[in-house]
Amino acid sequence: MPSPAMPKFEEIAARLPDGLVRAGYRVVYLAALVFCFIFRPAARSAAAALWHRDRLLLVRTSYRKDYTLPGGLCRRGEAFRQAAARELAEETGIALPSARLSPAGVFRGRFEFRRDRAALFESRLPAAPKVRIDRREVVWAGFLRVARIRRLPHSPLLAFYLKRHGQDGP
Repeated sequence: MPSPAMPKFEEIAARLPDGLVRAGYRVVYLAALVFCFIFRPAARSAAAALWHRDRLLLVRTSYRKDYTLPGGLCRRGEAFRQAAARELAEETGIALPSARLSPAGVFRGRFEFRRDRAALFESRLPAAPKVRIDRREVVWAGFLRVARIRRLPHSPLLAFYLKRHGQDGP
């Protein structure tokens, strides 16, 4: 008699309450900070800056207090542009072909004890897309004017992008 298949992690996580999953993200994030503090690893990441008119798309995660661009770490062997498009889709539900993302600079610096190299990409959208978040990892996403963004706590990556592109975006 065959044994029943073990449920996948995603199937188990889907049955958990959102608050418990958010707490899990915070625990994993804190553990990652400790790891990065001890080992000071190098990281490759990518982010997407999407503009609709004079507004920029931002996200806020359940484990950080600052606002930032949709993005995250590149997978092994993954190109920066593809990572930016993947992270954009995962965090906001916006599926944008990677070819629609134009290079917008490279952030190099220390972030959360890592030596980070983050490739930034940008795109202007003719219509505001529907943003869908999971309310687990990403707890807020939306388009904001730059003047409003400057008054919010924001990541070094977002500060770099805003400084590079001035008040009005690309």
